Amino acid sequence: MAPHPAKSRTCALIAFSALLSAVLLTMPFAAWAQDAKPKAKAKPEQMEQYGPMPPELIEKRIAHLRGQMKITAPLEAAWNDFAQVMRDNSNRMNALIGKWRKDIEKKTALEKLKLHEEIAEEQAQAMRKLVTSFETLYNAMSEEQKKIADKVFDQEQGRAPKGKKR
Repeated sequence: MAPHPAKSRTCALIAFSALLSAVLLTMPFAAWAQDAKPKAKAKPEQMEQYGPMPPELIEKRIAHLRGQMKITAPLEAAWNDFAQVMRDNSNRMNALIGKWRKDIEKKTALEKLKLHEEIAEEQAQAMRKLVTSFETLYNAMSEEQKKIADKVFDQEQGRAPKGKKR
C-alpha cells in the first residue's frame, strides 16, 4: 500500500525543516560539543574556529537552496519570508554561541548546562518558525516544485531512494 501523498509531503516538510535547523542552527555549536575529551585549556585561536556562522555563509546556503528549488517570481514573497526566518534563526543562534563562548573556562557545570538548555529551547522555537514559514512556501508551490523540494531535502539528508526518481 503506497503512502498517502499528503503524508509523504508532510514527512518531507518535517525532514527538510529538521535538516535546515540542524545545519543552520547547530553546526557551529555541534563542533564545540564534538570534542568532549578532556585536554589542555583551549587557546583563544582554537576557540575562534567554533564561532558564529558568518552571514555570508548563510547567504550562500540560502542562494544554493533557492537555485535547487527553482524558486519562481510568484513564490518570491513566500521565499523571502522563509529566507529571512533562516537569517533571523542564524543570528539568534550566533548570539547564543557567543554567550556560550564568553569566559567558557570560568563557567560552572551548572552554568554550562543552563546554556545548553537555552540553546535547545532556541532551536525548538527556531524550528517552529522555520516550519511555519516553509509550510507557506511549500503550499504555494506547484506540484512539480513540491516534487523538486521533496527531492532536494531527501538529497540533503542523504535519504534519496537509490535507483528511484520521484
